[in-house]
Amino acid sequence: MSGTVRKPWISPEAYLAAERTSGVRHEYVDGELFPMPVESHRHAAIAGNIGAAIRETAPLHAAYVHVGSARVWIEEANVCYCPDVVVSGGPGNADIAERPLLIVEVLSDRTEATDRREKRVNYLRVASIQEYVLVSQNERSIELYRRDGDQWNAEITDDGEVLLEAVGAVLRLDEVYR
Repeated sequence: MSGTVRKPWISPEAYLAAERTSGVRHEYVDGELFPMPVESHRHAAIAGNIGAAIRETAPLHAAYVHVGSARVWIEEANVCYCPDVVVSGGPGNADIAERPLLIVEVLSDRTEATDRREKRVNYLRVASIQEYVLVSQNERSIELYRRDGDQWNAEITDDGEVLLEAVGAVLRLDEVYR
């Protein structure tokens, strides 16, 4: 096969070691690294507002809230993602959130297709994840996927508030988009 260029395969251990010193965050998909796009100020503000709302409204016993700082490893798919917000059942380690309960992705033009297809499919395979939330940065819209036994139910909200049952928190759209 002349003209074919193969990217080197990277082990999960090498990926995590490299990420500790890298100035750029990457997601890991089956041995290949993908740099995380630089987020807009609006994207960062929305993610920060969601993290703050979860911290303010969740019960004191709620788990760990990570805004842009934790990774979620999905062993069955051999992927490691860097969600915008992760609420986990334990502190994890410096690299990976432990027992993720809730994942929030703020949609950008560049990442929306991946967040809706690849990531959604893989996140919903993780037994501990109870809710997956997609938040538009271009319009007031929150899409919530909630586990109900073996099924997932979806709801879309463009006004009012969204109850995050997995952590007992409330997202008020006025505060998310402030």
